[in-house]
Amino acid sequence: MFLDFYFVLLIIIIILMRISNKRLLMQQLEKMIKVIIGGLVGKICLLYINLSTFVEPSATFTFWNNHFISSPFIFYLKIFICLVAICIFVALLDYFYYEKFASYEMLILMLLCIEGMFLMISANDFFIMFIALELQSISLYILSSSKRYSNLSVEAGLKYFIYGSFASGMVLYGITLVYGSLGVTDLTNIYLLLYIMSQDMTPLPLSLVYGFLLILSGLFFKLGIAPFHL
Repeated sequence: MFLDFYFVLLIIIIILMRISNKRLLMQQLEKMIKVIIGGLVGKICLLYINLSTFVEPSATFTFWNNHFISSPFIFYLKIFICLVAICIFVALLDYFYYEKFASYEMLILMLLCIEGMFLMISANDFFIMFIALELQSISLYILSSSKRYSNLSVEAGLKYFIYGSFASGMVLYGITLVYGSLGVTDLTNIYLLLYIMSQDMTPLPLSLVYGFLLILSGLFFKLGIAPFHL
């Protein structure tokens, strides 16, 4: 669980660094970004150490009452996210210099967004996945409207929030239909029940099909996948 909530520790460190400085200057912001990049490098090292404990590439295990799942593929995905995040934070300092403003809140929002990605990747339950998706989405809503002096930025953030809320409702309603049809929300038991139904040639309940369609539609809406990209 420490690996999944690692970014909360980074957020606390950034807040403490901000409290210790009365004025936020570019020099302090540069130090914060360096701390975050160092934390991401340390995260990659921790992930690689835990990755070496897997005997088989296809090995998986669940933890925290089967709410989370872990496997080598998931660790590789997390390492990839950390590498992309390092590139983003390196480019972010130039962005701050170019826009001539310093905002430590953007660093915290980006870390929260990455935390949501990590929790969503490890989620083995629909409700955990939904909470992680919302943590990521809300951070992106605020980041979209971070340029307060730009009407286009504020408009983009407002539209993203309204459409994203509609998509969240679709996902949540789909989850309730799946739970009403099968009585479970964790993905492992859902897979086992669907496997048993396929072996017995039992037709899928219509509410279950609608539930999965709503969940996929909501996720496609949030990710901007066709035909929901418009």
